[in-house]
Amino acid sequence: MNPLKIGNVIRVESGRVEVLITAKDLNLLHEERTYRVGQLGSYVTIPMDDRTLVGFVTGSGRQDLTVVDLEPQLLMQVQLLGEIQAGRFVRGVNDYPIVGDDVWVAVRGDFEVIFGSFDQLLSGAKHPQSFSLGRFALNTEFEVKVLGSELFAKHLAVVGNSGSGKSCTTAKILQEVLDLPDAQVVLFDLHGEYRRAFADEDGQLNANVTYLGVDDLVLPYWLLKYEEIEAIFVDKSNPLHTTTQISFLRTALLEFKQEAAQELGLIKTLTLDTPIYFSLERFKTYAENLNNARYVLNDDHLAFSQLALRSMDPKEQEKLMRTQRCQFNRGNPEGETSHPLYFGKLLGLIDQIDTKFNDRRYEFLLKPIEHGMNSRFFKDRLQQDCTAGQTSNLMNHLIKLLTGRVQPRSNLTIVDLSGIPFEIVDITVAVLTRLLFDLNFWTPPDQRHPILLVFEEAHNYIPRVESHRSFAKVAVERVAKEGRKYGVSAMVVSQRPSELSETVLAQCNSFVVMRLSNPEDQHYIEKVVGDHFTSLLQMLPILRPGEAFVLGDSVLMPMRTLVEMPSPTPQSGDVDFFRIWSSQAADCNVDAIIAHWQRQDRQSLNRPDEHEEPQEVKEEAKPPQKPPPARPQRASSPAAAGKRPGQPAGPHPAALPAEGMPAGVQAGAAGQPAQTAPPARRSKWLAHPNN
Repeated sequence: MNPLKIGNVIRVESGRVEVLITAKDLNLLHEERTYRVGQLGSYVTIPMDDRTLVGFVTGSGRQDLTVVDLEPQLLMQVQLLGEIQAGRFVRGVNDYPIVGDDVWVAVRGDFEVIFGSFDQLLSGAKHPQSFSLGRFALNTEFEVKVLGSELFAKHLAVVGNSGSGKSCTTAKILQEVLDLPDAQVVLFDLHGEYRRAFADEDGQLNANVTYLGVDDLVLPYWLLKYEEIEAIFVDKSNPLHTTTQISFLRTALLEFKQEAAQELGLIKTLTLDTPIYFSLERFKTYAENLNNARYVLNDDHLAFSQLALRSMDPKEQEKLMRTQRCQFNRGNPEGETSHPLYFGKLLGLIDQIDTKFNDRRYEFLLKPIEHGMNSRFFKDRLQQDCTAGQTSNLMNHLIKLLTGRVQPRSNLTIVDLSGIPFEIVDITVAVLTRLLFDLNFWTPPDQRHPILLVFEEAHNYIPRVESHRSFAKVAVERVAKEGRKYGVSAMVVSQRPSELSETVLAQCNSFVVMRLSNPEDQHYIEKVVGDHFTSLLQMLPILRPGEAFVLGDSVLMPMRTLVEMPSPTPQSGDVDFFRIWSSQAADCNVDAIIAHWQRQDRQSLNRPDEHEEPQEVKEEAKPPQKPPPARPQRASSPAAAGKRPGQPAGPHPAALPAEGMPAGVQAGAAGQPAQTAPPARRSKWLAHPNN
């Protein structure tokens, strides 16, 4: 009998197999390594005539018997994953086992075939096709690689509890992607924590990274769709006036976009959503005039308080109303009648515009010219006396900036949303996502450049259930459903997948699933990824920080993976309360903090290295930078893998299982001879379990 045999098949149901354990000793020694039979998360093989099935142990236990004098039998449940045929592993099963087939424990030789099949798949490629994500949790001699195109082309979700390692996993993936010289990524950073992951030890950003904080981002209001403008400015507190405000908004938007449309030759195609310039100040002035407007009784002339203006042609009076503030008599003067549609009904709209227009946090959106004059990335592109058509072309520079078409070439654009009012984060993400999707939509196929959009803390603005209309949800769902055809991919990162749009998750073909403790989140992920992974995902609550199941088309089979720590890490670690409370507290300048708070200035948090000198001054003093040379591709062998600039010398930081794990899942057990593979290494995450 083969010494690796541990049992026999006694039941087959779809992709699941029940096995009767016949091994007398549940600690099986093979090639000086101990394997624990029936251990949850271990692997088994089922030899057949011309192939070998590979399965994953999802449960084990004793059979309940009613006969007292019989010893209970040991059973285990196995999820089938794929098959080895002709020395190569492929996912999926064509021929199912039958009752009575032998079941063997999977050993190192089986894993060599499985992981070697990945290398065979990539052999002969003229360009990089994969990258290393970490180490196989059950045997860290093996490197877990993922197929890049399959990972991104069909969308990716990274989910897990706070503290499970999502931010570090996201940073690790992006750092690997940025090794490619023409990679293009836009990261929506809700809490401003990723800047540090793409900077040197002194906090200076890498040359191929563009960082757009609220002080540098310019998102002109005329890029908003009509529904988004309505959501910002229409006052819904008085339903009697809401319809009137909406009517004015629709009419006035078309009128005020006429100037730019005429200059750009867009009159025939002009719509409410055409992204061209109109003056918000003149728009507000027109609303104020109509709110107070009165007509001469039984006449179509406006009853201005200045009698000389009453004799003007009505068309000239309307033109005057759109360009300057006009005065009307108050009260109910004789011989005059109030505007039948707008009089007194636009005050809520005017107040909304006033409030937000004077709020410093909205300057990047509502005062784009003034704000852009102080932006490092826009000040050289703006002039105060530009025509409406020229001002409309500000969108061109914004898109070039987002897609890295600047000098030096940028591969990653971080949009820091932490300084943006939360109530318009949704609109900000929606507009930028729509711009990037529409860019590739209208780009000829032979000129189309793939772009990855990373939505961090996505459940905040891509909700499953909307408490109010979510514009970002509409934009991201469109990317999820149609982006693959146009080279626009979505990577969603969330700690509450049950609160995330089901449409977006359902379109993701790859998942990195980390520890999830909430039953709602577990069940939601099980429903989205499919019933055949249910047994695997039941193990989510016991995963360690930095440990994940990698599922989908980008891996040969579901991989329980110890994700390699990124270098450097994002600014997302947990606060060590006891360490800080046990030592002398750092000085806290409350006055300076409150001053930043009052000014809504987060630069001291997100760019602490620049407190002595503004960045724009530094950059002016620097000579022009050359595009960074393409970094050599990382060797595929584990020994050559994984060092990047700024990473301390020493062994690869891929992980071993934590101390105290059963011997069957530890590499390098006692008495094992030296391996030709690199020595086992401890995960930084396991030493520092922070997200």
